[in-house]
Amino acid sequence: MFDRRAYWRLFSDSTNIGYGKSVDFQRPPKKETYWTGFKEFGKTIRLPWPNSYFKVDVVIWQEGHITIYPANYDSLSFKFSGCLMARFRIDNLYYIVHIHTSISENDCRKQWTSFLYQFRDRIEELLIFKPGCNGTIKKGLDCWGLITRTGECYTLEVKK
Repeated sequence: MFDRRAYWRLFSDSTNIGYGKSVDFQRPPKKETYWTGFKEFGKTIRLPWPNSYFKVDVVIWQEGHITIYPANYDSLSFKFSGCLMARFRIDNLYYIVHIHTSISENDCRKQWTSFLYQFRDRIEELLIFKPGCNGTIKKGLDCWGLITRTGECYTLEVKK
């Protein structure tokens, strides 16, 4: 089970995320990509597991943007209340994206559709899903999305 404390402490210089293990995290830079409207904003992190650890690629939501991060492991994102999450391969590299959606002008679905159309001949293994609890998320819980390397999609209800 994912520990929300790990997320909140994700951006400190040195973090103890429980289980007695200390993990070094740096706040990732927000970089413009060569894809219009996309920002690279994420991090590969090691999460403790009994007697071991596992790696996940985390893409971080930014309002009014499509955030993207290379995806070599299972992929995770946070703060879902209607946004989309996708994983795809382009030029033999995998990426994970968090696509901001809203009813305002900050909605990124048109940018996403334009990207898909522009690179339709190069995109392979596209997987899109909408993590969510269908409006039934309980108070005190947060909604996260997880896409595994094998293409399984999960919505996680995580205690705040």
